[in-house]
Amino acid sequence: MPHKKLVDSIRLFGSFTRGSAELILRGNRAYWTWLAFMGVLIVSGALAWSGQLQTGLGLTAMRDQVSWGFYIGNFTFLVGVAAAAVVERTASGTSGSRCASAVFHRATA
Repeated sequence: MPHKKLVDSIRLFGSFTRGSAELILRGNRAYWTWLAFMGVLIVSGALAWSGQLQTGLGLTAMRDQVSWGFYIGNFTFLVGVAAAAVVERTASGTSGSRCASAVFHRATA
C-alpha cells in the first residue's frame, strides 16, 4: 500500500509540473522581456553574492559600527515584515474574514 501512495504522489507531482510548465512557457513579447530582465537581475545578484563570499563583507565598505548597525537593523526589520505578511495572510485565509482578505488582496494588487 505505501508503494501505491508513492506512485500516486509522483504522478500527481508530474501532472503539477507539466501544468506549471505550460503556464510558465505561455506569454507575449513583454512577458519574455520581463523574464530576461529578471534573469539579468538574478545573475547580477548571484555574482555580487559570490564576490561577497570570496572577499567578505569588507566588499561593502562597512568598516564602522554605524554602517553595520544599519545593515543588521534593516535585515532584521525586513525579516519581521516578511513574517508579519505570512501571519496576516495565514490569519485572513483561515479565519474566513473577508475584510482581512480584501486588505491583503488590495495591498498586493
